[in-house]
Amino acid sequence: MRGNFPNKDERLTPGLFVRIRLPIGGERTRVLVPDSILGSDQGQRYAYVVNGDEVERRDVTVGLLRDGKRPIEGGLKPGEWVITNGMQRVRPGAKVDPKKLRCPLDESKKKNSSTDHTEDTDNSQDGSHEGRKTRRRL
Repeated sequence: MRGNFPNKDERLTPGLFVRIRLPIGGERTRVLVPDSILGSDQGQRYAYVVNGDEVERRDVTVGLLRDGKRPIEGGLKPGEWVITNGMQRVRPGAKVDPKKLRCPLDESKKKNSSTDHTEDTDNSQDGSHEGRKTRRRL
């Protein structure tokens, strides 16, 4: 893409290159999640969602990766809880017992934010901590 614009003060010299980001379309509100919480199965991306005290697998449509995070275009809504750790051990239908943790996405936004949005879940049937999972409120 090429563009022409005035250079009256001649601060730009010939041969320089620039990278720009242009917003296309209007602003959209989307769920933003760390890429590490998403699984992939034959090209389809998914996330494990906590529904009450039970885990379900949900197919999602994702946007472009930026700074380790992906926007979710479809499949998740704001306010839903997702599993963030233990993706290999979690199974749909598993019962979980959530515990609150701090959200790393909130930490990166503002240091003065005091809102907790994450929870830790224990997926073990016998109370041991071998099936430990975590989830994040989006």
